[in-house]
Amino acid sequence: MTSRTKLKLTNRSIAQAVHNAVSRSTCTEYSDHQVTGLKLQVYRTGRKIWWLRYTLNGEKQAIRIGEWPGIDVDAARSIGRDMRALVDRGIDPKVEQGRTKATMLFKLYAVDHYLPWAQQYKQSA
Repeated sequence: MTSRTKLKLTNRSIAQAVHNAVSRSTCTEYSDHQVTGLKLQVYRTGRKIWWLRYTLNGEKQAIRIGEWPGIDVDAARSIGRDMRALVDRGIDPKVEQGRTKATMLFKLYAVDHYLPWAQQYKQSA
């Protein structure tokens, strides 16, 4: 369960944001006013995670953007806008993110495993 609170999200306000101790929920959720669906969840431990909540084909969904301070407010908003644009075009950001990860895994395989093998065992000049 999540406690919801409104807060003007800036790097300074996020640094000072804490979990609502009165609430029995595991985290407090702060909404961004500039990007629809962009949320920051602050957990009891102090961990702060960016999420984008959206509805696609009648289903409510959420995708994790990353952890603060690794991803600051401006970066989270930029990523959130890009993901929101995908949703507006009817594309699921989770599927798109999976494709990107699969591509990166292949690239890592090619660079780390195949190319060294090919250089060692290649017969042609």
